[in-house]
Amino acid sequence: MANILERFVKSTRGTDVQPHDYIPYISSIGDFKRIRNIDVILNSWNNILLTPLGSYIADPNFGSNLFKLIFEPADSGTVEAKLFTSSQEIRY
Repeated sequence: MANILERFVKSTRGTDVQPHDYIPYISSIGDFKRIRNIDVILNSWNNILLTPLGSYIADPNFGSNLFKLIFEPADSGTVEAKLFTSSQEIRY
């Protein structure tokens, strides 16, 4: 068990100024994978777009209603919803 902890500390400690995050992914060193740079941004966008609006209790404005737009015809309501989703992305 100490060996796993030592590997984790060695792989995360340092003066790394690049943005980084952890995602739940089965990797060779454990249950989480460290991601960096553009992958952090893509993961953040993914979280915002796939989280239903109002489902995050601490911030009810976090998320989007993108799941409601799937397989909808492109009409004025869809365009309005896309604009709202874009404004949510800008906010976060």
